[in-house]
Amino acid sequence: MAVKNEGDIVFPACMGLLTLRLLGGFEGRLSAGPPLTLPTKKAQALLAYLALRPGQPHPRDKVAALLWGDKKEEQARHSLRQAISSVRKTLSHASPRCLVLEGETIALAPSAVEVDAVLFERLVEDGSPPALERATTLYRGHFLEGLDVKEEMFEEWLMTERERLRELALEALARLLSHQLKNDLDEAAIQTGLRLLGLDPLQEAVHQILMRLYFKSGRRGAALMQYQRCVEVLQRELGVEPEPETKQLYQDILRRTSPTSPGEMPQIPEAGPRRRKSTATRFQFHAPESSLIGREAELSQLRQAVKEARKGRGQTIAILGEAGIGKSRLVEEICAEAIRGGDLALVGRAFEIEQVLPFGPWTNALRGDKVIEDPRIVQSLDPIWRVELARLFPELGVPGLELATDPQNAVRLFESVAHLLDCLASRQPVLLVLEDLHWADEMSLRLFSFLSHRIQHRSVLLVGTAREEEVAETPILSQLLQELDRGRGAVFFTLSPLSLEEAGTLVRRLAQARVGESALTRLEEGVWARSQGNPFIIVETMRALQDGDSFEVESTVPLPKQVRLVVAQRLERLSDRAKRLVAVAAVVGREFDFAVLERASGLGEAETAEGVEELVRRRVLHGVEEHFDFTHDRVREVAYSQILPPRRKLLHGLVAKALEEVYAENLEPHYAALGIHYRAGEVWNKAVAYLRQAGQKAGTHSANREAVMYFEQALEALGHLPKNRETLELAVDLRLDLQPPLNTLREVGRIVEYLSQADSISEALGDKRRRGSIAAGLTAYYATVGMNTRALEAGERALAIATELSDVSLQVVAQHRLSRAYCWVGNYRRAIELATRSLPLIEGRPMGERFGNLTGVASAVTRVPLIVSLAELGEFAEGVAQGEEAVRIAEMVGQPFSLIAALSRLSHVYVVKGEPNKAIPLLVRCLDICTNAQAPFHLSLVRAELGYCYLLTSRVDEALPLLEHSVNESAPGTRDQLHRCWLSEAYLFTSQWDRGIEVAQHALDLSRNNKERGNEAYALRLLGEVAAQKDSPDPRAAEDDYRQALTLAEELGMRPLIARCHVGLGRFYRCEGERKKAEEHLTTGVSMMREMEMGLWLERAEAALKELG
Repeated sequence: MAVKNEGDIVFPACMGLLTLRLLGGFEGRLSAGPPLTLPTKKAQALLAYLALRPGQPHPRDKVAALLWGDKKEEQARHSLRQAISSVRKTLSHASPRCLVLEGETIALAPSAVEVDAVLFERLVEDGSPPALERATTLYRGHFLEGLDVKEEMFEEWLMTERERLRELALEALARLLSHQLKNDLDEAAIQTGLRLLGLDPLQEAVHQILMRLYFKSGRRGAALMQYQRCVEVLQRELGVEPEPETKQLYQDILRRTSPTSPGEMPQIPEAGPRRRKSTATRFQFHAPESSLIGREAELSQLRQAVKEARKGRGQTIAILGEAGIGKSRLVEEICAEAIRGGDLALVGRAFEIEQVLPFGPWTNALRGDKVIEDPRIVQSLDPIWRVELARLFPELGVPGLELATDPQNAVRLFESVAHLLDCLASRQPVLLVLEDLHWADEMSLRLFSFLSHRIQHRSVLLVGTAREEEVAETPILSQLLQELDRGRGAVFFTLSPLSLEEAGTLVRRLAQARVGESALTRLEEGVWARSQGNPFIIVETMRALQDGDSFEVESTVPLPKQVRLVVAQRLERLSDRAKRLVAVAAVVGREFDFAVLERASGLGEAETAEGVEELVRRRVLHGVEEHFDFTHDRVREVAYSQILPPRRKLLHGLVAKALEEVYAENLEPHYAALGIHYRAGEVWNKAVAYLRQAGQKAGTHSANREAVMYFEQALEALGHLPKNRETLELAVDLRLDLQPPLNTLREVGRIVEYLSQADSISEALGDKRRRGSIAAGLTAYYATVGMNTRALEAGERALAIATELSDVSLQVVAQHRLSRAYCWVGNYRRAIELATRSLPLIEGRPMGERFGNLTGVASAVTRVPLIVSLAELGEFAEGVAQGEEAVRIAEMVGQPFSLIAALSRLSHVYVVKGEPNKAIPLLVRCLDICTNAQAPFHLSLVRAELGYCYLLTSRVDEALPLLEHSVNESAPGTRDQLHRCWLSEAYLFTSQWDRGIEVAQHALDLSRNNKERGNEAYALRLLGEVAAQKDSPDPRAAEDDYRQALTLAEELGMRPLIARCHVGLGRFYRCEGERKKAEEHLTTGVSMMREMEMGLWLERAEAALKELG
């Protein structure tokens, strides 16, 4: 007979053949048709009962009693007849006929049916490796799993058959595993071993085999995790520890001892599991991994979110709650379910000691499941995104493409992570979890926020956890959560303590059944009084009960002290060796390698392995891939608090030295940890060096707050070293290092404080080059806060030093900052001269070079004052050309702050020229970049310019909020005097005369105070407009303001403003009835505007001249 494959079973290819799958549930089909639908579960049970022995006749009365034992004989036989009728109807298209009814018996025709359970038994009996492999594939689950007919006799039969088939499956898997081991089929053996443990997790020999196989195949982390699972299941089910052989194997793997050869693998019991009796003589504790109590609603929502993500509808979920409330446990549960469902689960965690380490939790998460090492994923990424990702994962670097190092380039890095997630999600749905966000660095939180807006139409579920009590103390996290809440794209869970009933359920599940009911009741009450429903305290209390000979559950101690007391009692019962390792691990404060623990503890390899095994077995530590961490932060906190300060200092130094030795070939990822530990260990010279390197690395990741923190810690550590020329020069350099991140953060007061200190030190050293750098920094500071005279003095001093020393980098920086200062005071010709002098110095250098500590790419940002000055002088063609070149450069290097500056200044040319419709798309793009890059300095400028463009195009409702927000929120010195003029003009347009006058007068006062003469001219013209057009015009004031503005604009060469002043005076004189003067000024203004092609301004001027007749 011809055959065909259907799934994993070989079936005859005849029309209407009945196929039944009884392993793992119940499913019937006729040939390749849809699943059969039987009307009742008892009809299914009847068919399954007959199918397990095809061809065997079954007496009707026996079948009736089996399925309807609670009914009288006649009723039972009637129910059987109905069930037979429904089965016959369902199988009416079967060929040949399935049901065989002969007299008082009923059977299934063997030729008409194929049953997976029957085929499974035949294959196991065959016993050949191919047959065993097919048999184990057929065993998808327990016999008739999920079928419940609530009949005692049937349930007895079902349990007997289910256990018989399960034992056959165990035998088949054991024999197959033996064959695979003998033939070095390691990967297949791993999968078989996992399936065997799925059926019987108590087979310790199989746990050992998997540990050896994982280690042999280079998966040391998986081998260590397998031991952890073995510990958990033996403790949970039997209340025993692993056998000495298993413990020794774990220690060997920790020490990286060569794995045992396959011939020395433990023997596998083929006829069922080797049972171990519990040796417990006192209260026993079940591992918490088995129980998730009181979180059904939250788990249900998470499951639904996973389902939605699988459909391409991603979302963000924030899980909040106090320490120990069960956030990690909930996340662990949904991750396990997601993995079982075929999803990719990536989990990263922030650590208290690393909360200033940029992107720490992200690198931790994205290295999970070795996705970064998968060549298929790497090759699918565009090289430009691989270069960006190489800032986090150096191994992704592309030969021939330079590694991105710009400290401001956050947006492109964020985009690269988004592209990586897109790549992963295109292969399988992604669940990405970041735990303990309250300890995350600023850049990690910004990336979390960025991605939360990008995943809504992707197969990605983003989950973050945080301690609720820490949120208020973490402003950036608080802001992130508020933004997510406002965006309505996120779901928030706040986990509450377990109820009294739920806490009691957890206690009972953690306890062995042999504990008496009265004892359990007292235990529940005591644990509830101590924990008030906090799951962590419940679990730790139960563990303490297990570890101790006696333990009274007291309820009178305050909650925080209760936690410390419970954990401390557990730690006290450890061996001396384990206690020593716990102290070192607590000082490390993060995930750590075995090698680091060994070296820092001073114990030998064997002793360290024994100690770690004990700590994992006692659930003080747990494995995270090949690393280790505390099972809960509270455990680490208690362990650390027990270390006396002198020993802490010693241990920090030992940990730092261990890190240096273990990671000697690649220290860069560990700069922060090294600096922190050496600082705590008071090894000041190394602390300074590593903290400075950590700050520089943070800067390359745009982690400005973290960079500032590292540099300041380095300065503090430097203060402990002897003062000599070397340390004093380093003190200057560290203060100069602080300028770019502080400037980006707009913390200008701290900039001048550090620069002043650096100047005093440099002067004492007689160091001209450093004094020149400081003078250039002071130029930027003074100009930012409106102290323009001092800015010019400092800038000229910096330029003189640069010229004297022939220092090209310093010359570029000094000329750029001096050019900006001259632009702000209205000396546009001098600004153009200085900016133009810098261009030849930059030409031929790498396009992305920053020349010292400029906040952007020199070839782009040095053009900014040039572009603005050309616009104010009416040299629009050259201004547009320089602006477009700056945009091109900034786009090529992918530097967001340079691109913001270039786009906004090019748009300014169009605004001055009267072409707002050309400026608007540039500014909208710019606004998006500003928002993602969190650039408050540029944000206010862009909002103001965009608001003014909206005003010029009659979009007043959009214009006014933007202008008001910009003026109210802008930092000093961001050309906000001009922004005030634009806001005043908006008030004038909406007839808010008093507010318009107030704002314009304020702009004039500030401009004069800061000696910003260009802005002063703008403010005077606007005051003329207000005086001429308000409800009660003031002709004398209007004429005076217009003429002052015109005179000043002519002095500064501001041709576009000169033309607008002429037009304003023309309109004024027309209203005053002085036609000749009106015509003279309007004609002049129109002529100038035509020459400069001033778009909207020209249209309005020509309309005014036409009205004059």
